[in-house]
Amino acid sequence: IDNNVDISDKTLDKTLSTRNILATFSGLSTEMSAEALRLSFLWQSYRPNYWYWEIIETMRRLLLTAIVSVIHPGTSGQVVLSIILSGICYYLYAEFEPYNERSDQILSQVGQIQIFMTFFIALIIQNSLLSNQWNVALGVVLIVINIAIVIIIMYFPMKEILEYYNTVNQNEDVDSDIDKDRDIELVDQSKEDINIENISIYSNEIVKNDSKDSLDLNDLNNNNNIIDNSELDTNYHRDNEYDVNH
Repeated sequence: IDNNVDISDKTLDKTLSTRNILATFSGLSTEMSAEALRLSFLWQSYRPNYWYWEIIETMRRLLLTAIVSVIHPGTSGQVVLSIILSGICYYLYAEFEPYNERSDQILSQVGQIQIFMTFFIALIIQNSLLSNQWNVALGVVLIVINIAIVIIIMYFPMKEILEYYNTVNQNEDVDSDIDKDRDIELVDQSKEDINIENISIYSNEIVKNDSKDSLDLNDLNNNNNIIDNSELDTNYHRDNEYDVNH
């Protein structure tokens, strides 16, 4: 691997295998150790130049759960801090796009938006920043956001399943067309063979007829010769009888 290659290129990211991800950055052999391969579940979901992103993801979870929960619990300051942290996390995921799959990237960003909006609406309701008549609308927004994440989670697997079945059906159609073309070729070949056989039979018949006509002609010539010879003998005998009488 050329360590001078700019691996920020997404096309190059897709071509690198999981076995040489670490070697790309370390300059070592492309062969990974057995231990690194056993830990592949920690980095195989990320693009090669973001193989370490699971560390950032773990820190994000700790910040938004364990750490934030003990900082001024129940106060507006706690909610504001959560909003700031969730906004920073959204920016990081949207800017760097660390995931290999586009579906994972979209799901991650929607999740960050969901967390941000949840904290933001909680801040509005907690401090009564809007009149009570807005509480219902804000509750509806929260419900829609949470349902949206579930729909997106279901959408991508269903899309992959449909694409798989469409690919299978297209392959079956192609195979069917190939079989039809092969059958048509076999039928055409059979017709050609039959035509050739008929031509051969016809040719043989012509040869037989020619042979028969030749034999008939020879017989006719032989018969004519016999007749001619017979007439000559008859004339010869007549001449002899005439001479004897005289």
